[in-house]
Amino acid sequence: MSEHEPKKKPYTPPSFARLDAKAAKTALETKAVPGDVNAKAMLKLVSASTAEQPRQINIAIQLPSGGHSGEMTLSAQALQVSDLEVLRKILGLAEEVLRLEKSA
Repeated sequence: MSEHEPKKKPYTPPSFARLDAKAAKTALETKAVPGDVNAKAMLKLVSASTAEQPRQINIAIQLPSGGHSGEMTLSAQALQVSDLEVLRKILGLAEEVLRLEKSA
């Protein structure tokens, strides 16, 4: 290398930091260029992900009548792992009720 050639900077690989949803929302709100459509879209997505979703379990049990068998309908939204034990107990009780009704 001759003395007249400028020295090259050593390569520095790109770096990034992981942000949780709240930190990302704060960064978008403070650092986004006003009127930036893409920043607004990302902020909308982040805001939706940080909103508290209601946990919900809906159960409908139709007991047997006449020649028809019983049935159970279950729908669940935004459950957490800790809710699974409660759900298992509810399903167990519903199964027991259907068995008792069928044998009666």
